Amino acid sequence: MIHRLPRSLVLLAVLALIPRPSPAASLGAVGNLLVIAGGGGGQVAEFDGASGDHIGSFLTTRPNDFTFAGPVLYTTDPSDTIITYDSFTGSVHDVLAGPTSVKNATGIEIDSDGTIVILNQVGPGPSLDRFSPSGAFLETVVSVPLNDFVFGPNGNIYATSALDAVVEIRPSDGVIVDTLTTAVLNPGPLLFLADGSLLVREAAGVQRFSESGAFLGTFTSSLVNDMTLGPNGKVYATDPSDTVLVFDGLSGALLSTFASTPPNPSSLAFRPIPEPSTALMLALGLLGLRGKHHCTSSPGARYASHSLPGRSDE
Repeated sequence: MIHRLPRSLVLLAVLALIPRPSPAASLGAVGNLLVIAGGGGGQVAEFDGASGDHIGSFLTTRPNDFTFAGPVLYTTDPSDTIITYDSFTGSVHDVLAGPTSVKNATGIEIDSDGTIVILNQVGPGPSLDRFSPSGAFLETVVSVPLNDFVFGPNGNIYATSALDAVVEIRPSDGVIVDTLTTAVLNPGPLLFLADGSLLVREAAGVQRFSESGAFLGTFTSSLVNDMTLGPNGKVYATDPSDTVLVFDGLSGALLSTFASTPPNPSSLAFRPIPEPSTALMLALGLLGLRGKHHCTSSPGARYASHSLPGRSDE
């Protein structure tokens, strides 16, 4: 005789196999916000993205910059290395590249094909350099003085230049295909919004441009260090007064603030919210099949499909 476990026990058993983040990695309503900040030797602080409550230290070291690619956190480290971490536990995944090819890298982004692009500030000269997903140096995209860069919706690189300009660079060959604007003073971080418009931090605040460079207006006159787009469509920014500012992603209206603890915040990014585990999907599928089998395995059903000795199937 085959004994079948109750469905609830089957579900609990499969759910027990699903990896869970540490308690410090509990998710807020819009996910948790990671902020590179000071305090001690520097760290990456973690906040509830909805309430702004300080959760604690995610990393106890302070990288120069960071970015996410799925569940992996990529950082450029002051020791001139590219280090990857598990984005939920904070444990080190790998050290991908070292001082021979990483020179005071102040920016890092991951291309759609998995290649790593960093902004090196020292070496033969400031340069955008590409690395394979495993950390092998591939090539220098362009050697010009840049302040920051992001990938645009069209796959090209948009960068702020030390020459007070915003330029568009084709990553395949490093050609500067367009200069969007020169109407910016000391431009820094850039951020694409959901509608395709581009925010550029400069000396007078944050200006908004179309993807082609048309000036759309001042997003905010607040001075900020860096910006990121939240899952809720709001813009989150760190500022020199040790505060995280929350703006409406369309109008630029300041919605709320919360203190950055510890002080001196710089880059920030939302940790991706995990997708439903394939183990959970498997559990639900198994339970669905078991439920279907249970429905077709009643005594009446068994008797209807298999004749009993001495009984005719009339």
